[in-house]
Amino acid sequence: MRNLLRQKFFIFLLAIITLSSCSQERIKSRTIELKTSTWGNYKELKILNESLMEFEKRYPNIKVSIDHIPQNYIDKVLTEIAGGVGPDVMWIQSNGGFAPLVRKGLLLDLSPYFAKDKEIGLGDFFPEIIDYFTVRGETYCVPTGVGSIALVFYNKRLFDEAEVSYPDDDWDWNDLLDKAKKLTLMDKEGKTKQYGFITESNRSFPFSNGGRVVDDMENPTKCLEGEKEFKEGLQFLVDLIHKYKVSPSISVKERIGMDARQMFMSGRLAMYNSGLWNVSIFEEMKDFDWDVTIFPRSPHGGKGFLIDYGGMGVLKTTKYPAEAWELAKWLATDWQRRVTEIGGGQPANKKMHEQWIKSIFKPKNKDMLIETVKYGVSAPILPEWPEIEVTLINPSLYLLLEGKISVDEYADRVIPKVNEAFKELKNKYGLLQL
Repeated sequence: MRNLLRQKFFIFLLAIITLSSCSQERIKSRTIELKTSTWGNYKELKILNESLMEFEKRYPNIKVSIDHIPQNYIDKVLTEIAGGVGPDVMWIQSNGGFAPLVRKGLLLDLSPYFAKDKEIGLGDFFPEIIDYFTVRGETYCVPTGVGSIALVFYNKRLFDEAEVSYPDDDWDWNDLLDKAKKLTLMDKEGKTKQYGFITESNRSFPFSNGGRVVDDMENPTKCLEGEKEFKEGLQFLVDLIHKYKVSPSISVKERIGMDARQMFMSGRLAMYNSGLWNVSIFEEMKDFDWDVTIFPRSPHGGKGFLIDYGGMGVLKTTKYPAEAWELAKWLATDWQRRVTEIGGGQPANKKMHEQWIKSIFKPKNKDMLIETVKYGVSAPILPEWPEIEVTLINPSLYLLLEGKISVDEYADRVIPKVNEAFKELKNKYGLLQL
């Protein structure tokens, strides 16, 4: 009798194991549909499709659709999530998109996946980027790339015509000013027909001088734009516009009818402070001889660059977290590799970064860009920060750059308003943003 019961038990156990195995095979073989969202340009979108084709070959049971949102990206994604049709995996940038997703608790903690994965780990990425995307011990993104306004593109033809030496990676503000003066040209009527320099970021000089915007990136309580280092940087930018007249004011650029990149591409600008995303555009132009160097250090030897981190996040609402992790990991490696090959970004993966530095793709002196991660300054991790900039900072900044108020007056206007906004947020949320 005992042997019969034991035999029946093993038959029952075998049946359970068989059913479990069959169930796992059905899950593995069934078609899973995932959606990923992005705002990339047409080139990035093209190679995203190419990358996803390879992903689907590797995982034939997973089909991926693309939700391309070129404008108002984060707002539209949040609306989709609220409507129950959000993505499984989304492209996230640190400046603007990351903070609201964290505050709303929408992102899946990827730390356990990093710990178990045999192909990729936290140590594969620059620690500064992992630190940014890690909040309260939970890591919410697989880092993809680094975007920084740390470069100065220069038109080699204009330099040659003016017999001005090209800038090198060890130059400072004074070197930039000297070259900008020689490269700013007037027409017969005394109007500027060619400018020496334009920056895409009003904070490039303050950050280069060691200035900072707030006291704490995660829990800001004070605006630091009134500190000496920050004000010195702003003053140098104002002087480039109004004292030395090597850069146009905002209103002058509006009258010209071109933005800085268009001016650079048309030969009306000799030096242009911007980021790597311009490389693929400049490469398409025939007979356009350009090169790039790092943004100059301050006369005090300081360094600092406005930086933005990119990553792939997985939404908590996904029905297939394991498969979504595989997709996020794939996009952070295969797609990012393809993006860097067209000059679309700087990899966050350290091994990929080493390979990229040695590649033939422009710019050829890419090793200088290692400094952008080390000295990068990102925006506060605060969902309200973009609104604070637009409503409390930018109006006074416009008056400053137009020469209508001084740097001291700018600080006196901005700092009390921003500090009051921080105080209100702290009263509302406790620990400010997250």
